[in-house]
Amino acid sequence: MAKQKKLDGGRAPRRNLSSARTRKGERTLGAILDAAVEIVSGHGFAALSQEAVAKRAGISQSTLRHYFPTKDELVAACFHRSLAEMGESISTILDAPRADPAAQLEESIALHLGFIMQGADGYFFESLAYWARNPEQRALRDEWYQWLHRSYAAIVQQARPDCSPAACRGKSYQLLTLTLGAWITLSTSRPNLLRKQAAGLKETLLEAARAIVLDDANTTS
Repeated sequence: MAKQKKLDGGRAPRRNLSSARTRKGERTLGAILDAAVEIVSGHGFAALSQEAVAKRAGISQSTLRHYFPTKDELVAACFHRSLAEMGESISTILDAPRADPAAQLEESIALHLGFIMQGADGYFFESLAYWARNPEQRALRDEWYQWLHRSYAAIVQQARPDCSPAACRGKSYQLLTLTLGAWITLSTSRPNLLRKQAAGLKETLLEAARAIVLDDANTTS
């Protein structure tokens, strides 16, 4: 059998954010973004204002505007930071040399599920609504999902060299859909669909991920 061309996911998307030149500035920047995420998580984007963020972060509005002159820039920075942090964590797993690519893939999915279990679902669902209403702001999110899709396809190709590139992309799409759907069934606000604790639900989803990778259907399509 001819060796399939390796699919390359590349590096996680990352945009330049507002920067700080000192440690104090870095702490202030972090406090601003943390405050913004807390407000959105608890009250939605309608409650997000520079006044509310400055008050929660314990800084003046003029200090906040030094980093983010407009609310739109603040919102964009929150999205960029959260996606960049997750992307860097997954990249570290996927880029590490390893003999077992299936275990590598499972570790990256487990990390994603673990993040979902941390209780950031309010912010995630508010973000979905925000992106739905602001198509011009969706570029980074779409770029990130495309990167994750390529990365999963690349590692599936390594784990299943008998699969065609098209089949690997199909499995990657299934894996991405599984992890995103976990926001409904695994997050802290999940409905009581299964009589399992969060750890048991996570293992159920990991079993489904293993089944996707090992499934022999359409391996050459």
